[in-house]
Amino acid sequence: MPTVNIQTLLCVRSASGIDGGVFEAFAQIPATFVPDEISAVIASIRALPGVVEAIDAARTDPDNIYMTTSTNEGRENAIWPPEGVEIEMLPDQSHEINLNLDFNFSQNISLFDHDTVSADDHLGSIMVSADEAGMGPRVGKAASQVEGSVYFITYEVSCNAARRFNRGRAQIQT
Repeated sequence: MPTVNIQTLLCVRSASGIDGGVFEAFAQIPATFVPDEISAVIASIRALPGVVEAIDAARTDPDNIYMTTSTNEGRENAIWPPEGVEIEMLPDQSHEINLNLDFNFSQNISLFDHDTVSADDHLGSIMVSADEAGMGPRVGKAASQVEGSVYFITYEVSCNAARRFNRGRAQIQT
Protein backbone atom coordinates (compact mmCIF):
# COMPACT_ATOMS: atom_id res chain seq x y z
CA MET A 1 0.00 0.00 0.00
CA PRO A 2 1.42 3.42 -0.90
CA THR A 3 2.05 6.03 1.76
CA VAL A 4 2.35 9.76 1.22
CA ASN A 5 4.48 11.73 3.64
CA ILE A 6 3.27 15.32 3.59
CA GLN A 7 6.41 17.19 4.55
CA THR A 8 5.87 20.95 4.36
CA LEU A 9 3.28 23.55 3.48
CA LEU A 10 4.40 26.90 2.05
CA CYS A 11 2.06 29.87 1.61
CA VAL A 12 2.92 31.75 -1.57
CA ARG A 13 -0.25 33.85 -1.55
CA SER A 14 -2.96 33.74 1.10
CA ALA A 15 -6.64 34.00 0.24
CA SER A 16 -7.84 37.34 -1.01
CA GLY A 17 -9.55 39.59 1.49
CA ILE A 18 -12.07 40.48 -1.14
CA ASP A 19 -15.42 38.83 -0.68
CA GLY A 20 -17.34 37.89 -3.81
CA GLY A 21 -19.97 40.35 -2.60
CA VAL A 22 -17.72 43.23 -3.67
CA PHE A 23 -17.76 41.97 -7.24
CA GLU A 24 -21.50 41.32 -7.04
CA ALA A 25 -22.05 44.90 -5.88
CA PHE A 26 -20.44 46.19 -9.05
CA ALA A 27 -22.56 43.79 -11.06
CA GLN A 28 -25.60 45.50 -9.54
CA ILE A 29 -24.89 48.77 -11.33
CA PRO A 30 -28.27 49.91 -12.64
CA ALA A 31 -29.17 48.83 -16.14
CA THR A 32 -30.28 52.38 -16.86
CA PHE A 33 -29.06 55.73 -15.58
CA VAL A 34 -28.92 59.31 -16.76
CA PRO A 35 -26.31 60.20 -19.41
CA ASP A 36 -24.50 62.57 -17.04
CA GLU A 37 -23.53 59.56 -14.88
CA ILE A 38 -21.93 57.48 -17.64
CA SER A 39 -18.41 58.78 -17.08
CA ALA A 40 -18.58 58.03 -13.35
CA VAL A 41 -19.96 54.53 -13.95
CA ILE A 42 -17.24 53.74 -16.51
CA ALA A 43 -14.54 55.08 -14.16
CA SER A 44 -15.89 52.91 -11.33
CA ILE A 45 -15.84 49.79 -13.47
CA ARG A 46 -12.32 50.50 -14.73
CA ALA A 47 -11.05 51.21 -11.21
CA LEU A 48 -12.39 47.94 -9.77
CA PRO A 49 -9.21 45.86 -10.28
CA GLY A 50 -7.06 48.55 -8.64
CA VAL A 51 -9.46 48.95 -5.74
CA VAL A 52 -9.59 45.20 -5.20
CA GLU A 53 -5.77 44.95 -5.21
CA ALA A 54 -5.43 47.92 -2.82
CA ILE A 55 -7.90 46.43 -0.34
CA ASP A 56 -6.25 43.03 -0.60
CA ALA A 57 -2.74 44.48 -0.10
CA ALA A 58 -3.85 46.55 2.90
CA ARG A 59 -5.24 43.61 4.85
CA THR A 60 -3.08 41.25 6.82
CA ASP A 61 -5.62 38.60 7.77
CA PRO A 62 -3.92 35.23 7.79
CA ASP A 63 -5.50 32.05 6.48
CA ASN A 64 -6.60 29.77 9.33
CA ILE A 65 -5.46 26.71 7.44
CA TYR A 66 -6.45 23.09 7.74
CA MET A 67 -5.99 20.07 5.50
CA THR A 68 -8.45 17.32 4.52
CA THR A 69 -8.38 14.24 2.29
CA SER A 70 -11.51 15.29 0.43
CA THR A 71 -12.92 18.47 -1.06
CA ASN A 72 -15.51 18.65 1.71
CA GLU A 73 -15.06 21.58 4.06
CA GLY A 74 -15.33 21.32 7.80
CA ARG A 75 -12.74 21.46 10.55
CA GLU A 76 -14.10 18.10 11.76
CA ASN A 77 -12.73 16.56 8.52
CA ALA A 78 -9.21 17.88 9.11
CA ILE A 79 -6.23 15.54 9.06
CA TRP A 80 -3.94 18.45 10.01
CA PRO A 81 -3.50 20.33 12.26
CA PRO A 82 -4.70 18.30 15.21
CA GLU A 83 -8.03 19.18 16.82
CA GLY A 84 -7.76 22.27 18.99
CA VAL A 85 -4.69 23.61 17.16
CA GLU A 86 -5.05 26.69 14.95
CA ILE A 87 -2.47 27.38 12.23
CA GLU A 88 -2.42 30.87 10.74
CA MET A 89 -0.47 31.43 7.53
CA LEU A 90 0.59 34.51 5.60
CA PRO A 91 2.66 34.67 2.41
CA ASP A 92 6.23 33.36 2.74
CA GLN A 93 5.39 31.36 5.87
CA SER A 94 5.82 27.60 5.94
CA HIS A 95 5.00 24.80 8.34
CA GLU A 96 6.58 21.41 8.80
CA ILE A 97 3.79 18.87 8.55
CA ASN A 98 5.44 15.41 8.61
CA LEU A 99 2.18 13.52 8.24
CA ASN A 100 1.96 10.00 6.77
CA LEU A 101 -1.19 8.81 5.01
CA ASP A 102 -1.77 5.36 3.54
CA PHE A 103 -3.90 5.33 0.40
CA ASN A 104 -4.90 3.22 -2.59
CA PHE A 105 -3.99 4.37 -6.13
CA SER A 106 -4.46 8.14 -5.58
CA GLN A 107 -5.19 10.54 -2.75
CA ASN A 108 -6.68 14.04 -2.71
CA ILE A 109 -5.19 16.59 -0.30
CA SER A 110 -7.20 19.80 0.08
CA LEU A 111 -6.53 23.04 1.93
CA PHE A 112 -9.19 25.20 3.56
CA ASP A 113 -9.33 28.54 5.36
CA HIS A 114 -11.50 28.17 8.46
CA ASP A 115 -13.98 31.03 8.77
CA THR A 116 -16.04 31.57 11.91
CA VAL A 117 -18.62 33.84 10.29
CA SER A 118 -19.13 32.29 6.84
CA ALA A 119 -18.45 28.99 5.09
CA ASP A 120 -14.84 27.82 5.00
CA ASP A 121 -12.93 28.75 1.84
CA HIS A 122 -11.43 26.04 -0.36
CA LEU A 123 -7.85 27.15 -1.06
CA GLY A 124 -6.93 24.41 -3.50
CA SER A 125 -6.08 20.72 -3.77
CA ILE A 126 -3.42 18.40 -5.04
CA MET A 127 -3.73 14.78 -6.09
CA VAL A 128 -0.97 12.33 -5.24
CA SER A 129 -0.62 9.02 -7.04
CA ALA A 130 0.88 5.63 -6.24
CA ASP A 131 2.78 6.03 -9.53
CA GLU A 132 4.91 8.68 -7.79
CA ALA A 133 6.41 6.10 -5.41
CA GLY A 134 10.19 6.18 -5.46
CA MET A 135 10.43 9.52 -7.28
CA GLY A 136 11.68 11.37 -4.21
CA PRO A 137 10.25 14.59 -2.85
CA ARG A 138 7.70 16.36 -5.05
CA VAL A 139 5.95 19.72 -4.80
CA GLY A 140 2.28 20.12 -5.61
CA LYS A 141 0.57 23.46 -6.18
CA ALA A 142 -2.75 23.92 -4.40
CA ALA A 143 -4.36 27.09 -5.74
CA SER A 144 -7.76 28.72 -5.95
CA GLN A 145 -8.69 31.22 -8.63
CA VAL A 146 -11.76 32.16 -6.62
CA GLU A 147 -9.82 32.90 -3.41
CA GLY A 148 -6.60 34.02 -5.10
CA SER A 149 -4.52 31.69 -2.93
CA VAL A 150 -1.42 29.68 -3.85
CA TYR A 151 0.18 27.08 -1.59
CA PHE A 152 2.98 24.59 -2.26
CA ILE A 153 2.80 21.17 -0.59
CA THR A 154 6.03 19.16 -0.45
CA TYR A 155 5.39 15.43 -0.23
CA GLU A 156 6.95 12.05 -0.98
CA VAL A 157 5.21 8.82 -1.93
CA SER A 158 6.71 5.52 -0.85
CA CYS A 159 5.59 1.95 -1.15
CA ASN A 160 6.88 -1.45 -0.08
CA ALA A 161 5.08 -3.26 -2.86
CA ALA A 162 3.28 -0.97 -5.27
CA ARG A 163 1.35 -2.70 -8.00
CA ARG A 164 1.94 -0.94 -11.31
CA PHE A 165 0.38 -1.73 -14.62
CA ASN A 166 2.41 -1.67 -17.79
CA ARG A 167 0.92 -2.79 -21.10
CA GLY A 168 -1.78 -4.77 -19.34
CA ARG A 169 0.63 -6.76 -17.12
CA ALA A 170 1.02 -6.12 -13.44
CA GLN A 171 4.53 -5.57 -12.13
CA ILE A 172 5.54 -5.51 -8.49
CA GLN A 173 7.97 -2.78 -7.42
CA THR A 174 9.80 -2.96 -4.15
